[in-house]
Amino acid sequence: MQGCLWFVLGMLVGLLLSFMVMWGQAAPLPVVIPPAAGGIAANVKKLVDDKVNALVSSGLPLHNLPCPLPANVAALLNTTAADPGYIFAYNYAGPHAGRLLYHGSDSGWCEDTSAACKVSSSSKVCKSMWDYHALNGQPMVQQWVRIADALRSGWTAYYWKENDGSDEIAPKYTYIAAVPGSDFFIASGFAYSQ
Repeated sequence: MQGCLWFVLGMLVGLLLSFMVMWGQAAPLPVVIPPAAGGIAANVKKLVDDKVNALVSSGLPLHNLPCPLPANVAALLNTTAADPGYIFAYNYAGPHAGRLLYHGSDSGWCEDTSAACKVSSSSKVCKSMWDYHALNGQPMVQQWVRIADALRSGWTAYYWKENDGSDEIAPKYTYIAAVPGSDFFIASGFAYSQ
């Protein structure tokens, strides 16, 4: 019964956004409900929400920050091995919309499907990723920016290849939340394979 309720709710939100898009002439925002309502999805959302709250309650200036982020701001985004993932941050407003501000893991950033893909995510920090597309052609950073700007928070999904030497391509679910009083959002996600 609960699964049916989520499906109906997702359809209603999708219809509402479709009507809003028709009137606003913008491409539709993705409406994604992660495959697991609890478990890892709930933990990832809690991680992001907790980090947003830590930033806001810190009293630090958060608008128009330089890149790389000041050490005291970056320290609030750091995660531990006990956390369900790492945090990353992008500008979503102003002249730097789409700029990668922070990436909490030096994980791979595969831009193709080859097993030899080895691009360090730290090499992308402070660069505009506006034109980055996921393996299925989705303009991911543009979608994230639109979610942060229009909805303030939400889930999105895309196809990703882990930088682990394998050829596995799996859906990745990402939770995005705009940081109040700032021009950036933070996010975290998880890969999902059956």
